[in-house]
Amino acid sequence: MISWNHVLLYYFIISFVVEYTTDKKLKPYNIFGEENRDTIIFVHGLNDDDTCWEKQIGFFSKYYKCVVVNRTHSNKYMYEEELLDIIKKHRTGGKLYCVCASYGCEVSYNIQSQTNIFDKMVFMNYTWNPHYSYDLDMECGSLFKYVYNLWFVVGIIVHRLPFLNMLPLANITLVASFALITVATLLEYLISKRYIYADAYVGVLNCFKFTKTQRDSQCHAYYKYFNDIRYLKEKPKPVKATIPVLSMIGENDNICHTIKPNVADLMKEQNVEYELIKGEGHWFMSSKPSYINQKVHDFLNRL
Repeated sequence: MISWNHVLLYYFIISFVVEYTTDKKLKPYNIFGEENRDTIIFVHGLNDDDTCWEKQIGFFSKYYKCVVVNRTHSNKYMYEEELLDIIKKHRTGGKLYCVCASYGCEVSYNIQSQTNIFDKMVFMNYTWNPHYSYDLDMECGSLFKYVYNLWFVVGIIVHRLPFLNMLPLANITLVASFALITVATLLEYLISKRYIYADAYVGVLNCFKFTKTQRDSQCHAYYKYFNDIRYLKEKPKPVKATIPVLSMIGENDNICHTIKPNVADLMKEQNVEYELIKGEGHWFMSSKPSYINQKVHDFLNRL
């Protein structure tokens, strides 16, 4: 008869074999579409990789050259310098557009602020001035946010103790995190009547499919992210966009600006076009691709 000790032993052995055989070298970017067209740079968010754009590439590669970056290709997360090198190397002589999601909008915003390189930008679940994307006063969905922040704490710890990111231990952490997020989502709805982060499970599933290198990269990003935002103490001020910008935010995303009554005003005073994606969460590019693709395409082609 097989004991639980044997089960655990077999699990760890199989996990290490899977870890070793699947942790292959990843490309920092992939290119789709023809060279003689305008260029779109696709930049994914924190709990993601380039595969989040799968339902966009088939559509947009018919009309544009698409450069789809993978910020998790190495154990050091991709930031401005590496991304800008890719952009300069692969942009065509036509228009240059940026379609970015969540934390990917922050690095894209920083690049635009420094270089003014893009002709148009589309932000998904982020505001033009990234400081507006943080509910620092915990005014909306505070219970959920306190629990969700545990994910960041775990990521920071694992960054300091990399051995915890081996597959068997990582899976245990992910299962526990998913359970906490599920409970927090339910309690938030019961207490505040807010349905926050409707598709949080997608982020968890992403982490399950990540390789060891990608998980290390993500923890590196958590560590830097925490150090970046902990200094955001001053009330953010409007930063007017000097190019056309479309900001799309899911009604049930955890950014929380959709719950605040002044989100439309925040966008307007920054010269940004705003659209609420009703009934959707953080990954509406995957859950509502036909609608999103057409909206983005119309925006990019508008004179």
